Parts: sequence; C-alpha cells; structure tokens
Amino acid sequence: MRVTAAEKQAQIDALDQLKKDGRLTGTHSAYAILKGMFPRGKNPGLKTIGDYMRDKPDLQPHRMPASHAGEKNAVSAVIPPAVPLSAVFADTFFLAASLKRNKVYKACILYICALTKFVHLEPANFGDQDRPFSQTARDGCIRFIEKVRQLSGTPDLEMVKIRTDGGSEWRGAFKTWIEDQQAAHPGMYTSTMTSGSRASGNSVAERTIASIRRIIGAHFRSVEADWNARDVPTNQRRYNWTDFVQLYEDRYNQNKHGTIRARPIDAVAGDPPYAELQMRIISRAAKRYSGRVIDRHIPTKTSYANRILSVGDLVRKQTFQSGKPGLATLNSKNSGKASQGGNFSEQIFKVARVNAAVGNKQTTYILADLDDAEERGTWIRPQLLHIPPETLNYLSDDDMDDSDDDDDDEENDDYNDAATADPRPPNQSGHRFKQFDRLLFKAGYFRCAPGGLGALSNVMHDRQGVITELQRERPRGNRGAYMYEVKFDAGPRRKPSVTLDRLPARGHFGIDFDEDVLFLSEEL
Repeated sequence: MRVTAAEKQAQIDALDQLKKDGRLTGTHSAYAILKGMFPRGKNPGLKTIGDYMRDKPDLQPHRMPASHAGEKNAVSAVIPPAVPLSAVFADTFFLAASLKRNKVYKACILYICALTKFVHLEPANFGDQDRPFSQTARDGCIRFIEKVRQLSGTPDLEMVKIRTDGGSEWRGAFKTWIEDQQAAHPGMYTSTMTSGSRASGNSVAERTIASIRRIIGAHFRSVEADWNARDVPTNQRRYNWTDFVQLYEDRYNQNKHGTIRARPIDAVAGDPPYAELQMRIISRAAKRYSGRVIDRHIPTKTSYANRILSVGDLVRKQTFQSGKPGLATLNSKNSGKASQGGNFSEQIFKVARVNAAVGNKQTTYILADLDDAEERGTWIRPQLLHIPPETLNYLSDDDMDDSDDDDDDEENDDYNDAATADPRPPNQSGHRFKQFDRLLFKAGYFRCAPGGLGALSNVMHDRQGVITELQRERPRGNRGAYMYEVKFDAGPRRKPSVTLDRLPARGHFGIDFDEDVLFLSEEL
C-alpha cells in the first residue's frame, strides 16, 4: 500500500520517538512495537526501519554482527512441553557497579521459561555475608516461579526442569533448596548443568541475555542523550541500573517475541494456548535447522571414520574457548590463544554413554574418567579429540592422575570468578582507579585514620566522591608514592562538599586495597 509524504514523515517521527525513549533495539522489535500504533498497512516496514537505523551514526556502532561460516552442524532445538515452567534456563551476567541501599550490585541473574519466553531479572551483589550469591539465586528462582503462577492462573504450578552453568550461585543455598523441592515434588525440579563452562549448553539464557543487554544499552543511551540535552553537570549524572530492572523486564516481556509470535506477558497467561506456542517453536526450529547436517565430517576436527564415537573410545576434552582475549605469556594453559597450544585437556576420558542422533539433534556423549566416574554435562563431537588406545602405553601413573587443569576446575571457571566483573581490579603498579571515577567510601574508611582526613575525620556515615586528580610524589627511583585528590559529595545535614588531596593509594590507609572503598561508575 502506497503511503503519502505526510504518512512517511509520521513513520520517521515515530522512529525518532522510539530512539529517544531508548526502545529502538532492533528492526524486528521496532516493527512489532510500531505495528499497533499505525492503521493497517501504514506502519513502517522492516526495510524502512533498517534504512533509518543504518543512517544514524549513533546507532551504527551498536549493530549486531552476523556470522555465516558455511554449512553448519545440526543442533538440538529446545522443544519444551506445552506447560509453563516445564523447561527453565538461568544464567548470570555482569554489569557496571550499581549502588542501591548502600550495597554495590555488579551482576544480574536471568530466568526464562523456554515455552512462554517470560523473563525475570534478579540483581545480585557480592561479598554480602547475610545473603550469599547462592541465596540470591534461590530467592530469584522462587520469585520467578511465583510470577508465572500468578500470571498463568495456576497456583499449584511447579518447575519441572532448570538448566544452569556450573557457577557458585547454583551451589550452596540454591542446591539445598532444589534438593528439598525434589523430595517434596517427585519428578519435578530436575537441575542440570552445562559441560564445564561452555555457554553453548545454556544457549536459551545466553541469547536472552544478549537481548536484555541491548535493552539496557538503548535505555542508557536515551538517558545520556537527555543529560546532554539538559547540560546536566558531570557530578550529577547517575545511572544505577538497579533502579530500572522492572523497566527492562517489561520491555522484554511486553514486546512481541519472534519465535512464538506473541508477547511473553500474554503467552504466560495462555494467549495463545500453550499447545499452540509449542507448535510455533517447532515450526521455527524446522525452518532454522532444516538445512543442517547430522554428525557431518568436519575437516581438522574429525575424520570420516570417527565422526561418530562409540562407548569406550578415548578422548580429550576441548578447553580452548574462542572469542576471549589472549594474554602475553608463554604458558599455553594461560595464554588463551589456540595457536599457543594447550587446547585440549591433559586428562584422558572415555565415552561412557552415547545419545544417538534423533531428528535434527546430533549425537551427544557422556564422558567418564578412566576410573568410570562420570563427568558433568554432555559433549558434542567437535568438542572432543579422539585419541588411539595406544596412547595409554606412553603414560605414567602421574600422567593419568586425576588432578587435571581443564575447564571443569571450579576455581578456574569464569562463571565463579567475581573479580572478572570488577572494572577496576587491584594492580601492583600505578593507580588502580582513574580520573573521574566515582567511589563509595564506607564509614569504616573515615574511622580507620582518626585525625588523618582533615574535615572528614571520624565521619560516621558513608560518603561518595569523585577522583579529580591522580597524584604522585616526586619519585626517588621507584619509590614515589601514588596518591589521589578526591572531591567528596555533600553529606547529610547540610554537610558541605569537601576536596582532599594527597590521599594515599597504597600502604596502611591506601584507597586501592581498602575493603571500605568501592568503585561505582566512571563519570561522563
């Protein structure tokens, strides 16, 4: 249907408003939003939206890249039973530090129902002795289940299965709660984990996290544009994502999902019926994966003869993970580069069970060590290096020892390392923090050096401050002390703003390693 110049301008104005509101996260999501705002046939099409986004310099850097590497292996599509909570996926993602009720939040846990695509977000903070990370994961899952029960109108609905990675948040209190629910509801609350730290085993949650991040990024850019338009002073620009968690949830749950062709908020309430949702997922999976090949021969990965493994075959597990930055070290285990070596486990495993290919699902494998103790998770053929049985003749008892350094080691698991989420990790050289970093100074920082902080000595409450200058004493060799100048915000009861300089970065009262000093954000 042809549109007039005035109607075309109305489409552009609507796209401008979406961009201003921080809701322009992609062509298909914008199309679904605008479709209901215009008369039939008058809404902007995908091409119009795509052309609009391509022309905007401030949107170009945020375009999602596409990768096509030829014919792909078949994968197993997630086809959940036609009941809400029959298949739940959960994962944790890290964000910039956010302050709420004097607690710093650096992570968020996502829960999604695979059938209805309904999402719940649970902010998480570290180092809270009263509420450990695993307790946050447990409470978030309980809240998610309760939301689905209320929206679906089924108060006795129980979660059937949940898929997570091997992170520490899924141990402790969460694991205890799951075991209690399993005992109370036989056949329900099955908990499975991914193989090692492989995100591909939790793809539903990973893909949803990518969508949530785009919503967060678009909203922040809209807030930033408003700051710039109103010329808001730098020291008044605060973006605490914890204040907008419900907004992120609503924008995801109230937008049309491409796979189920419905809004998650409606789908969880049974509109369309759950059986119809399942059929739409099956139809989408058939289109997406129909051109893929089951258990194909992959040059440099498998030979034609052993492209399908058998029970008892010896293998090494792939430990290299693509897409991670490399480190300048000669230690192959720590380099992170495939060309440096160390891409497969030192420990040898054997195939314990084979899950044969069915439909568009390729063959998967359950592994065990040489003492027949089964490993966590399932593996696909490209992740395994087949080795001949003669290899065992060259190994000593020490080589066959169970102390391996592959990616199942929980201490080396990226999901368990809270330090990787810190944008300002401690270092042994230079200043830890940067100019214009906003920090939270807890009351304990001011009490630790009585009389040593001038106007702020013995302060009895927390204060925020911005680093205005990185200082250093005139160096004598390598002994010049590192220091900061900090402008502290105005305090309660009309306490004025105070600027202190020559605050030590290290040593007895050093800011860099003080547990009472937390990084909040980088001032714009």
